Amino acid sequence: MIKGALWIVLTEESKNRIRQICPPIFSKVYIDHVTLQYNIELPEEYKPYVDSTQKILLKEICHNDKIQAIYVGIKLPSKNKFPHITISAKEGVHSVESNQMLESEHESTSIPGEIRVEGIVKFLPI
Repeated sequence: MIKGALWIVLTEESKNRIRQICPPIFSKVYIDHVTLQYNIELPEEYKPYVDSTQKILLKEICHNDKIQAIYVGIKLPSKNKFPHITISAKEGVHSVESNQMLESEHESTSIPGEIRVEGIVKFLPI
């Protein structure tokens, strides 16, 4: 079986909207997806969702001195305790470090209102 990443990949319109709401503060810019699961074989329960459009609620802009992300609300379960979209990071900092940042001390700002963006569920081989 093929191992891969199960993501909600942001639409181009959503990426542009996020850049307006949350301009990157570090040099390496991501703004690409929400990880549902990583390094897995596609679970049966997710198969009906592949290629479906999902709404993503933008909740909080979060950062520390190395990485920036938006904490989000989604309907599908995520392996991450805090589902998020990595926005930017310092050079040499990998996007996975958003998980550690969100689980530790960081600065955050609530995003007012009910701002939602969209993405497509994709299973991508790694």
